[in-house]
Amino acid sequence: MGEKADLCAIASFETLPWVCRIEKFGVSIRIMGTKEMVVASILKGSGCKKDRLSILNEIQTVFGESPKIELVSNYLAIPLMSTAFLHPAILYAKWKDWDGKAVTEKPLFYQGVDHTAAQYLSSSSEEMMSTAREIERQQSGVDMKDVVPLIDWYKNHYSDQLVDDSSLMRALQTNKAYDGLVHPMKETSDGKFVPDFAYRYLSEDVPFGMAVQKGIAELAGVKTPVIDEVLTWAQEKIGKEYIIGSKLTGKDVPETRAPQNYGINNVADLFKH
Repeated sequence: MGEKADLCAIASFETLPWVCRIEKFGVSIRIMGTKEMVVASILKGSGCKKDRLSILNEIQTVFGESPKIELVSNYLAIPLMSTAFLHPAILYAKWKDWDGKAVTEKPLFYQGVDHTAAQYLSSSSEEMMSTAREIERQQSGVDMKDVVPLIDWYKNHYSDQLVDDSSLMRALQTNKAYDGLVHPMKETSDGKFVPDFAYRYLSEDVPFGMAVQKGIAELAGVKTPVIDEVLTWAQEKIGKEYIIGSKLTGKDVPETRAPQNYGINNVADLFKH
């Protein structure tokens, strides 16, 4: 954008406003649920004259009454509080021990979550919260209060659609916005189904979500054994190498949006951009 970049503001959201699916590409979509709120971070160019509240109000006009947009305390909360690990972790729990045989029905995705999947999700969330706390410790004056446990995230975003929010597993299983959503599958010649690992749940969420989270945690010096486990499995399924052992040093890291690709080498660097 050249010099025009200084006049712009960039709004970043931690999630989509809706749960939706394409009905006819370029023509119509089906909105299955609207989140109650989404959080945003707004970065302004040096020449941008509008204040953040005015920018926020303009975006809210586009969204309508809901979801309500709330500003986070700092931009780094967005990648850490995002649910980038959600799809990969659910897929991992479901298919990590798959025997390669086709199944007769497409299994439910969110509403099919079991205790194992819920534990992977909770542990991944805890690793992001640990990263947030460590960043607060290293960087004076930084507030990461917006990075909350995943169960609280669901209560904040879907409170009127959760039939049972007593646990993360039950929140996922009873979220009315998720009714009927199934695992991404490919149909075989005999009418059965196998998982489609090329779907965006891995091909996009891993390099542009999980790799970012892993990169930030690595800068902060926080160990992420559960995210590492899921990421190691996921990268193999999409034919990539991002993580080697517990380090984000694979040959395909340059294809990701990990902060290390942008000359960011420590926590302090994260706040210079």
